Amino acid sequence: YRSFYKGQKWVRHRSPENVIAECEELKKYNTKFIFFQDDEFLSNPKLFKLLNLYKENIKLPFHCQIRIELLTDERAALLRQSGCTGVTFAIECGNPAIRKLILKRDMSDRQILEGVRILHRHGLKFRTENMLGLPNESLKSMFKTVELNSKCKPTIAWASIFQPYPKLKISEGIKVDREYKYSFFEDTVMDTKLRKQIINLQRLFGVACDYLFIRWVLRYLMEMPNNRLYGWIYKTWKQRQYKELFR
Repeated sequence: YRSFYKGQKWVRHRSPENVIAECEELKKYNTKFIFFQDDEFLSNPKLFKLLNLYKENIKLPFHCQIRIELLTDERAALLRQSGCTGVTFAIECGNPAIRKLILKRDMSDRQILEGVRILHRHGLKFRTENMLGLPNESLKSMFKTVELNSKCKPTIAWASIFQPYPKLKISEGIKVDREYKYSFFEDTVMDTKLRKQIINLQRLFGVACDYLFIRWVLRYLMEMPNNRLYGWIYKTWKQRQYKELFR
């Protein structure tokens, strides 16, 4: 971000009063639920004040995005008391070496699982975000991502397909053999022999994380030709779990 936006302020924290004013405006439209689409909600330097103002003035259930390694019991309790019903956080990959060296997310499996225990302890639903088909990622590594998510027992396990967007360091040296899609849930643009398996796993990811019997046969299911049935399973499961997540 610093290299992209030289000379510009690249982190901006809105005041609690400003955020609450926007929430008040939303309430005029019979809003039932608020989703804070912020990369890291907990890093707001005035989080305590923001959540207390929200609790006093807004009084609506809400969902926010966090970094799981920054979650504490105190913060989870504060979120819950303020009306938070659930959070989203990114695991990205079940392979700790890939998380640290390629994705620059220096958090251990232990930290992830401890954060998850805090969420369960405070009755907060949660969605995990993951990427499949990372540079030089093996099928074994992708299965580790499924396994780690299944240990977390999320309300919904969400997986996208890695896209080597231009000008990112992670994209350097990657050969692209097709046009980028509108969505990062559809296909991989990388020149890879694992395209079929990556697409199939993305479609089956949420169900596989929830059901052990699917994980037992997952290796075989991934070898099937890409098909509409898997797409239907993905969409149906996602809709069902989202209703639970944002209820």
